[in-house]
Amino acid sequence: MRLPWRNFPKWMDGAIKVGWAEHSQRLGGLFNVSFIPQIALVLGRDEAHWHALWRLTCDPKWISEQVRNPYGGADFSDVADAYLLAALLRGLYHDYLARDSGGQIIHHPFRAPVLTPLRNTSAVDFSVHNTERFLATITIASAFAEKSMERRIELWASNVHNAHKAFVEGSMDLDPKDYEDVALEVSLRNAKVARIRGYGKWLDAVLRLGEALGVGVLTSFVLNRWAAAAAGVGAQALSDHFGGIGSAANRIFTRESRLRQLAQAGPGRIIRVWQRGDVRRTTPTTPPTVQ
Repeated sequence: MRLPWRNFPKWMDGAIKVGWAEHSQRLGGLFNVSFIPQIALVLGRDEAHWHALWRLTCDPKWISEQVRNPYGGADFSDVADAYLLAALLRGLYHDYLARDSGGQIIHHPFRAPVLTPLRNTSAVDFSVHNTERFLATITIASAFAEKSMERRIELWASNVHNAHKAFVEGSMDLDPKDYEDVALEVSLRNAKVARIRGYGKWLDAVLRLGEALGVGVLTSFVLNRWAAAAAGVGAQALSDHFGGIGSAANRIFTRESRLRQLAQAGPGRIIRVWQRGDVRRTTPTTPPTVQ
């Protein structure tokens, strides 16, 4: 059996060049050794074959060679198939875990075809407006200003902290705007106010990545509740966790916030809704860069 990663070469190129080295180092190989019985059942070959390939994907030298020369070597196709299948199996496992524990979960879109459809459940929609979305994008772009993984994480965490602090102080304009270009300009000013660093050279690339991949604009999150879950569990857990903290956090959770609403909506599966072709722009110019 062959898995459909061959139909999505851009996705696989990005996974190999950007993610494989970090994935192998962080998780130990490119696929879960505990899934080898299922991988062997679906893809064929005996388990010894997949154990040998798993050990190969734990070798930094082999990973580096694949990053330099993708799609090369006799073992590449089997490794890529196992990599994708393991990712799908993890999604199923996490989905069952979230349902049984009464939690919320958000999946990568490529896992959607293998998830069990939710029937006889209620859904709640949470809109995501353009100013919030651009500020989140700017913060993500900031991480790429550093070369090493450790320094990227450090910068991203620092910028998230600064954005959170500015949000609590009420010094940022996070109201939705009628036009995307206006929302971007306001978000760039918000980034300066919040002292978010390092995003300048990467912002345009990150903003245009969604368009290049054809995903469009994120317009909302939809929470599909588990059929057997209690609707108030999420709100009660949030209340218990934050009940005793100070005025800064109280200010966050008394303000009309989409994340607060989502957290209080109860357990379920969160999906992202994308919209294409109807975003209003004042001009088709390159987004401005703030130093």
